[in-house]
Amino acid sequence: MLAYEQVLRGGIALFNASDTVTRQDWHAYISSLEIDKNFPGIQGIGFSRRIPASALDHHIQAIRAEGFADFTVKPAGHRDEYTSIVYLEPFDARNQRAFGFDMFSEPTRRAAMVQARDTGRPATTGKVILKQETSTDVQSGFLMYLPLYAEGAAIDSVAQREQSLIGYVYSPFRMKDLMRGILGQEGRDAEIDLEIYDGDDVSDGSLMYDNDGVIQGRNSDKLRLFSNVGKIDIQGHGWTLVITSTPAFEARIDRAKPTIVALAGIVISFLFFAVVWSLATHRSRALKLAGHMTDAFRRSEERFELAIRGANDGLWDWDIQTNIVYFSPRWKAMLGYAEDEVGDTVEAWNKRIHPDDLGRVEDEVKAYLDGNQAHYQSEYRVRHKEGHFVWILDRGIAQRDAKGKPYRMVGIYTDISQQKKMDRLKSEFVSTVSHELRTPLTSIRGSLGLVAGEVAGELPAQAKALIDIAYSNTERLLTLINDILDIEKIQSGKIDFDFKPQPLMPLVEQAISANTGYAERHNVTFTLVEGLPGVMVNVDGERLRQVMSNLLSNAAKFSHADGKVEVTVSLENQRVRIAVIDHGVGVPDDFRGHIFDKFTQADSSDTRHKGGTGLGLSITKSIVEMMQGAIGFDSTPGVGTTFYFTLPLWHEASET
Repeated sequence: MLAYEQVLRGGIALFNASDTVTRQDWHAYISSLEIDKNFPGIQGIGFSRRIPASALDHHIQAIRAEGFADFTVKPAGHRDEYTSIVYLEPFDARNQRAFGFDMFSEPTRRAAMVQARDTGRPATTGKVILKQETSTDVQSGFLMYLPLYAEGAAIDSVAQREQSLIGYVYSPFRMKDLMRGILGQEGRDAEIDLEIYDGDDVSDGSLMYDNDGVIQGRNSDKLRLFSNVGKIDIQGHGWTLVITSTPAFEARIDRAKPTIVALAGIVISFLFFAVVWSLATHRSRALKLAGHMTDAFRRSEERFELAIRGANDGLWDWDIQTNIVYFSPRWKAMLGYAEDEVGDTVEAWNKRIHPDDLGRVEDEVKAYLDGNQAHYQSEYRVRHKEGHFVWILDRGIAQRDAKGKPYRMVGIYTDISQQKKMDRLKSEFVSTVSHELRTPLTSIRGSLGLVAGEVAGELPAQAKALIDIAYSNTERLLTLINDILDIEKIQSGKIDFDFKPQPLMPLVEQAISANTGYAERHNVTFTLVEGLPGVMVNVDGERLRQVMSNLLSNAAKFSHADGKVEVTVSLENQRVRIAVIDHGVGVPDDFRGHIFDKFTQADSSDTRHKGGTGLGLSITKSIVEMMQGAIGFDSTPGVGTTFYFTLPLWHEASET
């Protein structure tokens, strides 16, 4: 639906760029979009004006003066505030039925309009019957709104947005027409059935779309072998999607082959995700991918079996209702067993998992099945027949009924023992080399510091400059080594934390004080502008100061000379929020998705000379998350950046 949202934003831009947008201007703009060709499924694009009660008569007369002698705002009756559909293109017979309609008078539409007005973001209604409907082919529908505010008006608060609202650019959608536009002419009817429900309720009353006319789970003929249920957010409003296999699809499956049945279920699941992706982004390649998958399945079942064998992975298929598990021959062979040496129960699986891993794995599976995690993927150790443990990567996907309850889960085992061994050797090598380097470098730094401090006598100016350069680069090398050691500890799970309930503000103030000298070298000042005296957190104080030091030093590096870095501490949703705000160069758009990756820096001439290891933010993120926190940032290039992290509050009562 993002493509349709952009169309509305174009309408907002037209109003903002013009003193007046006439009916002819609106017609020309919509005509240029060729919506029938480029945006199939959209019923039209319109503008609805906000009308105070005192201006209603004047508005009606103004529209009638354009040549619409019978125009009026519908429905009739006194209201404190009205809206009026003024423009709606194409202005055909269907859309003319909505001309002048006060959408604010209808509760479902009103709720979405208020949401759009108060947030400044697009909002979608629940299920409605559009005013454009006639007596034939009546379809469920919905509308999408984007608010238009007075140009230049302050819209920082809800009250300001309400005061500045001029109207809405909006689009009505007929559901069947939209789905044909997004998914094609229902050409996959023979393979899958798709149902879309308004909100969380899967019932007749909330059904918006069904391409075979029989609701899943309410008719015995509709109980299928494969199904998937999920949620999708459409500009602030939720839909429930139910996708099921059809008899035509199931007839092509050899049910005597569990591998084929399992993979057919995976195909349905991928189809489900493809439909969700297509709805969310309107990218037709998602459905093309799904089409290729089902076509490949139909051409040759054996290819799937060959693919599993070629990947050298083991397959499992768990019937949750009976607790019976199918383990493929390769799954058993990976652990040294013959095909008849492993039972078909969950217990046969669990008793082979390493005792130190079993509880975590069970929690991860439960979290996924309960819907608390979007994916299931876990690394753990499984006992081989010969007694040693094998590291495996386990991935799975569940099949769910119309109510979202899982009834089946299928997954793949991959042996990652060699990868784990190589990772361990790499970590040991990096750790050993780093420790061996740190000791002499520490001595060199100390000696250079004494020489630079002229303990051994006054230095010539040229020699002092060279000593200062050597000392500075020694500092950088030590920082790099310490960061590498921290990363190695984090990855190996060996990093130590000394958690203690303690006041937060002293830790923040200590970090600011410790980094003030660094800030002064960059001609930057640190200011604590907002605090929370007395607030307590359960953290490792030294690690928290490390987090603050990383954020403060970054802010100083990327601030302009004579700049100010501000620190705030506030409450947010029962958590404490610490923010470091600079007014520097900002984060480039193409770097934002990688900012917390290891060994990454914004690669531009303005930032590369700032120095740094490219590890600080990755370490910071890991430490914050280990303290049950979360980290994020907001940035505007050329304006500045705010890095913030949140931590849970600690209350003494929570221990009792």
